[in-house]
Amino acid sequence: MRIDENMAAEAASREIASRIKQYRIMLHVTQEELADKAYISVGTLKRFEAGEDVSFQKLIRIMAALGLTEKLDFLVPDPSIRPSMQLQAKPRKRAVKDKLKVQAEWKWGDEN
Repeated sequence: MRIDENMAAEAASREIASRIKQYRIMLHVTQEELADKAYISVGTLKRFEAGEDVSFQKLIRIMAALGLTEKLDFLVPDPSIRPSMQLQAKPRKRAVKDKLKVQAEWKWGDEN
């Protein structure tokens, strides 16, 4: 299943938990082993794999224990890597909507 903007937050959370569970099983790691390596309780891991909420820090610990921390860059890419960001003299501190400039209706100049 693909996670996209039309997916409810709960469904996306369940899909991520399912994928991480699949990684764990693929790596032949038990829930007890993963919980121990991630410094979380087995109950927390079981709740997570069932699709329940866990803290973001615990998700990061689980991903680190499975060797998936490099995938976190895909979650929120570093904006300074974009070429357009390199052109700015100083980093932006807030977003501002562009003001639309209303232009006069264009004419050829030979109408009267």
